Amino acid sequence: MSQSQSEYGTGISATGTMVDESQNDLFVLDAIVENAKILSQVLSTLNGPKVDHVNIEVAEDGIHFMVDVSQCFQGRTCITKDLFSRFIFSGDRCERFSVVLDVLLDCLNIYGTAATPGLKIMYKGYETPLFLIISDDDVITDCGIRAMEFRNILPIDIGKSDLLAKVIINSESLQEAFNELDWTNDSLTFILCNDDPCFRLISTGTGASCQVDIPRESEMFETFQCQEYFKREYKMKLLHPCLKALKLASKTQIQVNRDGILQFEHIIPTEDKLKCSFVNFSIVPNEEDSDEGGYFH
Repeated sequence: MSQSQSEYGTGISATGTMVDESQNDLFVLDAIVENAKILSQVLSTLNGPKVDHVNIEVAEDGIHFMVDVSQCFQGRTCITKDLFSRFIFSGDRCERFSVVLDVLLDCLNIYGTAATPGLKIMYKGYETPLFLIISDDDVITDCGIRAMEFRNILPIDIGKSDLLAKVIINSESLQEAFNELDWTNDSLTFILCNDDPCFRLISTGTGASCQVDIPRESEMFETFQCQEYFKREYKMKLLHPCLKALKLASKTQIQVNRDGILQFEHIIPTEDKLKCSFVNFSIVPNEEDSDEGGYFH
């Protein structure tokens, strides 16, 4: 990691840095984001207990990110090409690799979380580092992040044909409902049905038992569809990344299927509200015969 003074004021320039931009044709990815917070805020929602690496897939439509913990929790997002002021991908096929998520976030937030630096992302291909050039006023920081093997992970697929319920809800209202719960507890029970209250959350464990009910006629709901009574229990620690995303999101879709897989999809607008990104979380339910040495035990 190095820092250099730019002679070109604000904006992104690699003059005097470790990246030779005269060899741009060697990079399969050459992209610029005017505000690095677009990336750092969204990726920070994927970070949680036991999360270490993030899978990255670079494609023609943008940059895809995915985290997984023991096939019990998965988080996904895509920074689509329309969120970049420049996005050039010249690969013949998708480029796939992984990096340590904490290292990536530390680089993106090197000027502090309140800063709005410009960001350039460059990648040459297999077995080469991921380069970030971060510019804040007249200071430029170069970061070369070691790229590791892409981790082949079976996705937690909710399956559209097995859906039992779909709810679209105002994110701020859902956050207020979650805030009513005692998060020192271990488990959270989701109940969805067509009778009132149609949406019930119950937290239980070592803390105080808490219950939040939302009636069918609530203005919080944009859509409420439920085929049959649904009740499943989830580890509350699995839901912490979802809470972080709610603070940024404007709207949230919740879906569940017959296997009890719980999926959140958050719409996160940019600061100017002109564009948005999506963050998706898939969570498996508690099982009575689960391995006691497994995730979060």
